[in-house]
Amino acid sequence: MVQLVGLLGKLNDIKLNEYLEDCLLWDGVGEGLYSVKACTTSISSVDEDPFIWSKCVWQGLVPPRVEVFLWQVSLNKLAIRVELKKMGIPIGEDIQCPFCNQAEESVQHLFISCQFSWVLWNIIISYWGFSFYGFEQPVVSWSPPPVDVFKFNMDGAVSSVGMLVGIGGILRDRNRIKLFSFSEKIGPTPIILVELKAIKRGLDIFVSSEWVMKGRLIIESDCKLAVDWLNYQESVPPFLLNVVKDIAATVLRMRSL
Repeated sequence: MVQLVGLLGKLNDIKLNEYLEDCLLWDGVGEGLYSVKACTTSISSVDEDPFIWSKCVWQGLVPPRVEVFLWQVSLNKLAIRVELKKMGIPIGEDIQCPFCNQAEESVQHLFISCQFSWVLWNIIISYWGFSFYGFEQPVVSWSPPPVDVFKFNMDGAVSSVGMLVGIGGILRDRNRIKLFSFSEKIGPTPIILVELKAIKRGLDIFVSSEWVMKGRLIIESDCKLAVDWLNYQESVPPFLLNVVKDIAATVLRMRSL
């Protein structure tokens, strides 16, 4: 009853204009007229997130196609596998990330969570002397190999500005005796490719040495992604596939000796 009385009170305050016809009016911004722009403005005005992508993307600082791409990323509208499957596009059952094969290919994973993307981001920001630390690696002490087995530790390194790049490795036996080592400079190279080149160079040296006929070899690297690619080549990015295949071929050649 109280609500009815309140409603009738409000209706009594409304003055109808007999010279105007009834019509539909938009209650949001836009002076009573509906438009896509007025609707977008109304929705944006109630958004609790103070970060406005349009103020960062549409600045004319990069080519238009790059701005469009960044806008699609911000709206989660890229043609990635998770989104394509949602739209019913037949892409098969495999929606895993093609780079690491560890998670579904979403925008969040592709640009932030993927280890491969993390490496690329570090390369980019290294030009300003910065680096990201997101994937903590536990400190593991060196363990000796079994009897009649050698262990070859290989590694690659890139300076903070990305211009000084080197590879190296140490071959040791069960008694922790260093049999030989190598250290070489190479030209500017992405860090993940540096790790693969270190492994390839170390294997080539071992195959041409006297030790290849004296025992088997264990390859040890601090780059899990490179090791995973050697074991599962179907997850290797196309532009690195030839390098990984060369390393795998060298391993097969060693097993045949």
